[in-house]
Order: sequence, then C-alpha cells, then structure tokens
Amino acid sequence: MPNNNEKDWSSKLVGKKYQDGEVAAANKKDAFTKSDLPAKHRIIEPDTFYTSDFVEDRLNVHLDDKKVCTKVKMG
Repeated sequence: MPNNNEKDWSSKLVGKKYQDGEVAAANKKDAFTKSDLPAKHRIIEPDTFYTSDFVEDRLNVHLDDKKVCTKVKMG
C-alpha cells in the first residue's frame, strides 16, 4: 500500500513531462525537473537497468518513452 509521501509525489508528478534544465513558470503545471525532486531519487526510463535495492526514502520516478511520468514508488 502506498504511503502518504508516495501518494503526494504521485499527485504532483504523474502525467507531467520530465525536462532537463529549468522549466518556465508557465509550463510548471505540465512539466518537472530534477530540482523539483527530493535529494534521494532516481529517474527510471524504459529499457533502463536499475538495482532492486530498497532505500526507504528514495523516490523512483518512472517515465515512458516520451519522458512523461507514469508512476512513482518509494524505495
């Protein structure tokens, strides 16, 4: 079951596009950057290998092939 922190991040990120660099204020409702994420995070893109270790306070941000967030998971 997702914890509250995971639910909060999900509501903030799912459906938004990940962009490198800065996002103009007008685009903030549709996009996010690394600076919007917590210090402990990782971006997981399709066909990307990643470790299965569990880090309780790490946010895993899953993107589709267009860099749109499809889900988030803590750990």
